Amino acid sequence: MSKIQKPLVNRGGKIHIHTSVNGNRLRFSTFLPFNPENIEFVSTNLEAFIDNHLNPNISNGNNDFLYYGNKFLQTQKPFIKKNTFLQYQSTLKGIVKIIGNRPIKAYYKDHIELFYTKLLQKNLCSATISLYCMVLNAIFTLAEQSRSDFRNPFFNKKLRNIKPSKERMVFSLEEVFAILKESKRPMYPASLHLYLTLAFFSGARCGEIFALESSDFDLENKTLKITKTLSANGIQSPKTKTSNRVIDVLPPILNLELKTQGRLFKGKYAKLIHNLRQSFNRVLKALNLPNADLYCTRHTFASIMLQKGEEPMWISQMLGHSNLNITYKVYTKFIKSSNKERATFLNDYKE
Repeated sequence: MSKIQKPLVNRGGKIHIHTSVNGNRLRFSTFLPFNPENIEFVSTNLEAFIDNHLNPNISNGNNDFLYYGNKFLQTQKPFIKKNTFLQYQSTLKGIVKIIGNRPIKAYYKDHIELFYTKLLQKNLCSATISLYCMVLNAIFTLAEQSRSDFRNPFFNKKLRNIKPSKERMVFSLEEVFAILKESKRPMYPASLHLYLTLAFFSGARCGEIFALESSDFDLENKTLKITKTLSANGIQSPKTKTSNRVIDVLPPILNLELKTQGRLFKGKYAKLIHNLRQSFNRVLKALNLPNADLYCTRHTFASIMLQKGEEPMWISQMLGHSNLNITYKVYTKFIKSSNKERATFLNDYKE
């Protein structure tokens, strides 16, 4: 590139480059706010800005968004479960559909504004939007750390009218007993009653129950070891470190007739979840109860235990939460309030 002039102009609070290249006049916006820090950044990397403006769609395979997106995935792969990796991979594809794949230097704050607008149009729930934002910011951060001529354009924005996360379906204890009674009828597979009893009275996740073996139960000491989970990718370690746990076996589970050896539920995850979900919804329909997914058993366990006054710390340990804050955040509304007198141990205090 031949020698260029370097005038930077303030237009509407943004840095515009007004220069000439090889005798040709050039005028364009950097989309960066006009301030000393950005002026220094643009001045230092002026040739890169001009080259990107003149060749916006040229990618050599190691400078575009997908390159850094895949690099991000590979850096995460050794530290996350396969399901999480696949979720990140799917999220990356979704982001590319929104902002496209272009040279990394071609992304500005205007693209982030577009990103947020498109997310809202997709009517995604808040959890999915948070995941999209986390992955996008992480990719741009990785690119910024790898290149001296790129600045992460991502910014957080408070979004309104976000689709709320789906309300968690929970059943009362009376409804749970009715469900279990109905599930014992011969028209349903025997595995349904076994699954629902374990699920409603342990709070374990679907995959954790599918992976259970007879040897995991210590019925003499009334405990159950949860050390693995079944997913579409086979038997794996549980979701988190604290998901490796020993929980109490409650009376309804003690009354079950368990296999003497091997896995309690034979088959692959997809088939198990499909068959049990269908049978479960048949039970709910027979009882005139609303449809629910199998995961509702976990929420039902927590809500019943809290409503019956069980200790939140014990419930948190049964669920395998990493800390009590998670339990409170999700299930606070189910904690039973009490009008009993507080701090009675101070009633006899005298100065």
